[in-house]
Amino acid sequence: MRSSRGFTLIELMVTVTVLAIVLSIAVPGFTDLMRSNSAQSQSSAIAAALNLARSEAARRGAAVAVVADANGWVQGWRVGLDANRDGDLSDSGDLLIRQFPPLSGEGVALAGAVSGGGAVTVVRFGAQGQLLKTDGSGNAGAGVTATLAFSMGDSHCSLARNIVVNHLGRVSITRKACTP
Repeated sequence: MRSSRGFTLIELMVTVTVLAIVLSIAVPGFTDLMRSNSAQSQSSAIAAALNLARSEAARRGAAVAVVADANGWVQGWRVGLDANRDGDLSDSGDLLIRQFPPLSGEGVALAGAVSGGGAVTVVRFGAQGQLLKTDGSGNAGAGVTATLAFSMGDSHCSLARNIVVNHLGRVSITRKACTP
């Protein structure tokens, strides 16, 4: 009687075929999961920067700004005291609190706007944590919001988020509605 050890070629081919089928089902789902996690973490980083600016403004008793990079929000942003309210945290008298890195991923976009129209490159918080006008000249007023619209490309609408700051300075993240 002869005993065999190992696998036959047929058994190995069946195993490889089953593995290929399982991977072809799992990999696209895993890619979507990775993209979803990236969208969530990046939009949370934006909200964290806004919350940091709000808490620093209240802690220091002075206006604190979140300023987009010169090349736009996607390239990063900084949190700091903008003494002369020019939207540039590198002047003398300004104090940089924290700098955030650029967003990553293909097709990533981030645009700022204030209710009533107009693009926003600076979001300011007053000494009591309230949203200030973009030029820092006073409180934004009831009903005014600043919105940073985050997306990961047109083909991934379900991952798009709005990071909204209301006139009281409260930051929230909402999903964008997708239109067919």
